[in-house]
Amino acid sequence: SIISYGLGFFLLGASSSYTWTLTGAALVGLGSALWHPTAMGALSIRFPNHRGMALSVHGVGASIGDAVGPVIVGAVILTVDWKLTLELHLIPAVLIAILIFFGFGMIQEVKNIKTNLGVYVSSIRTMFVYPQTLAVMISNTLITMGRLSVLAFFPIYIIETLQYSTFALGIYLGLLYVMGIVSQPVMGILSDRVGRKTVLLPSFVIMGFLYMGIVMASAGLLLGLVIGVLGMFFYPILNI
Repeated sequence: SIISYGLGFFLLGASSSYTWTLTGAALVGLGSALWHPTAMGALSIRFPNHRGMALSVHGVGASIGDAVGPVIVGAVILTVDWKLTLELHLIPAVLIAILIFFGFGMIQEVKNIKTNLGVYVSSIRTMFVYPQTLAVMISNTLITMGRLSVLAFFPIYIIETLQYSTFALGIYLGLLYVMGIVSQPVMGILSDRVGRKTVLLPSFVIMGFLYMGIVMASAGLLLGLVIGVLGMFFYPILNI
């Protein structure tokens, strides 16, 4: 999955056609699809009674990277071509993949339960019988649509509408994640104690109002405040 990330970003930077750009974007998506379910599943099995806490601590590392990364990259591309910056992502990806390959060998593996394709498909079919499953899937789809829309158009809004620099964009994107470093463990522990629904429902409502607040807030400190508060929920809810 990490190699897929690196190759995807490399292709996005090196591509000169729409086909290769789509291929690079697909590889980035593949890396995410391979990494998150595996990591979250392993942690859920390893800590069955403290899933919220375990997943939130797992997400803190990502929040740190998401907070620091945009600031660094935003400053770098002020002087370095953005295509070259994307291509250079391949180097740390390879190094991290090697570290994971050799370092994670010390971690106890979860025992695999072998099953055939027929049983697997039957289990998926059975899962759709329950209304709760469909409700969770629909709500997760809508929440993800909102998150991805913000991530896609927020940079355009900051750069083209507000006429800010890429460094300022990096600061705002960093704010979107830095608050999650603190709120994520808190929300994870709360979800273990009072239930996932009790934490998620008000979080979704607050996020909805804060999305509107992004375009209603004036540029500068107030916009930063709105984004910072949004960051308390933006990433942490994914791990609950």
